[in-house]
Amino acid sequence: MPMYKKSLLVLFCIALFASVSTFYYLYTQEDTTPIITDNMQTQTQDKQEDTTITVYVSGEVNSPGLVELPSDSRIADAIKACGDFTPLADKTKINLAQKLTDGMQIQVSSKTPVNNSNEQVNDTNSNIPNNNSSSNLININTATKEDLDTLPGIGPATAQKIIDYRQEHGNFSSIEDIKVFIQLFNPKYYVPIKGEYRRFVANAHIANEMGIDNDHIVILDNGEKCTFENGQLDENREVIEIEDVMIDGIGVGDVGEKVIDDRIQLSNDGIVVVGVTIDSRTKEIIAQTDCQTRGFVYLKDSGYVIKEIINICEGVVSKLKDDPQMDVQDIRNEMKELSMRYIMKETGKKPVFIGVVVEI
Repeated sequence: MPMYKKSLLVLFCIALFASVSTFYYLYTQEDTTPIITDNMQTQTQDKQEDTTITVYVSGEVNSPGLVELPSDSRIADAIKACGDFTPLADKTKINLAQKLTDGMQIQVSSKTPVNNSNEQVNDTNSNIPNNNSSSNLININTATKEDLDTLPGIGPATAQKIIDYRQEHGNFSSIEDIKVFIQLFNPKYYVPIKGEYRRFVANAHIANEMGIDNDHIVILDNGEKCTFENGQLDENREVIEIEDVMIDGIGVGDVGEKVIDDRIQLSNDGIVVVGVTIDSRTKEIIAQTDCQTRGFVYLKDSGYVIKEIINICEGVVSKLKDDPQMDVQDIRNEMKELSMRYIMKETGKKPVFIGVVVEI
């Protein structure tokens, strides 16, 4: 048989074997098409629904409320979904990497100390003119129903609500009280007038939460004056030139610049006091010279500085022995001048220096 016929026969046999094998495999296999029951479809839908969770975000975020997020979200995603933090938010007290769970509440606290409803935002009970004064201001905590009725937009019904709320809850002073106050009066403009600047900002934030627009909330700095004409705020603010008044203990305005400068110098570089005791007749040093420092240098590392200051002062005082007619005040001044020159050269500091010469 020729060679090419043998090759054709071999190929025919291989093809026949492959066809038979394929037919046998397909004939013996069972139908493996999956059957989806109604129960399985319900489970699949439930699983898909479980991929989202709902959390509640409150506090110092721009849009507090309920947000729906993927189940693998973290607190940072919830904050972002609420319009991010407000300027008053204390980001150090919240773990942005924490994973969320369904039904979770996220409370973003404030940097200001007025972060709960029991803490006072503004002391509305003091430093506000009484209703009997010549001022047109009305103290919301002491005003009668007739006084409240005289305010624009406040009728007898609203005035009675204010009186009832005050009798039940006490004076308006906490965050929640301020919110009730704004809700009752529904003011067109909101102007905090008492307290520190940070409390003005806290008050403004509360007013903004209650729906008052930012351009209708007025925060005044020292000396600024706002003007209203025909119920509208004048955008131009008059500024009155004023000076800071220093309050020191029970004294008001009696602290001079020299005192302030000395306190700044004390806080920066400390104080050095050197005491030298001499004989009133012979002008000789009769006791060990004492050098005391506070806030100046660390003694264990700078003992040589103290010793040199003592040597300088004793050298100046010894001049009295040669010239007893020298003024003791001149000696003190020279002690200070030479010691400060050495201290500045050695340490780069300018502490308050006090030289004391005691004659016995």
